[in-house]
Amino acid sequence: MPRLPRILPSLLILALLVLLSGCRPANRMARHFWQHHMQEFHADDPAFAEGEHPMPGGTIPRDTDGTTTIEIYHFSDYHSHALPDFAEGDPSRGGIARVVGLLETVKATGDNVLAFNGGDTMNLSNPIWSDEYTCTEWSWFNGIVDGMALGNHELDYGPEVFTDCANTITYPIISSGLVYSATMEAVLPEYHVYEVDGVRIGVFAVVGDDYPGIVRAELTPPGTRWLTGDEKLARAAEIVTHLREE
Repeated sequence: MPRLPRILPSLLILALLVLLSGCRPANRMARHFWQHHMQEFHADDPAFAEGEHPMPGGTIPRDTDGTTTIEIYHFSDYHSHALPDFAEGDPSRGGIARVVGLLETVKATGDNVLAFNGGDTMNLSNPIWSDEYTCTEWSWFNGIVDGMALGNHELDYGPEVFTDCANTITYPIISSGLVYSATMEAVLPEYHVYEVDGVRIGVFAVVGDDYPGIVRAELTPPGTRWLTGDEKLARAAEIVTHLREE
């Protein structure tokens, strides 16, 4: 299996994509999903045989048999690390400018492209960039990102700051995991339906089961709670049924 980049495209084979938000178990699940499908559908690509990533502009093969190919890009757990990092022997990994540049390129040159942010964009106290600028990067993705999942760190600075941040963006923040305790209604849109080249794609987001323990109660909107465990699975099943009927 070749080294996979941090931003991973996948051929769409399902009409339903779940955005997995948050740090630990959800991000591992998302990573497994993308690696599995990259291996399944791109293992024979000559670029992968050389350990390279097929970049936008024509290296991902286009279908000529009447089927529709949709490229999906997903990134998460940015945590306000704006500068490039040193990883896997490469001093130029990551960095917000590289992410924005790549997504701008694929949006401008690729056909049928969707891009999603899995959340955890901020990080209280570390790095200090986050405390100074909070969500300033969110608006940089207007017109580039098609949707964002609610991560636990989106509430690091409390519900008022989160609301102010949400008002700066044009893409939806999606989550089925935060509900009003009294009514069980979701605080945020639970799903979003996209239509790409005649294909309808339903997207929804869930939260990690650790959210009640890692997000302090005073940081969540008043009168709300998290849906985890069996409740989360039941709500997800309801959304899937609704999307199929829609």
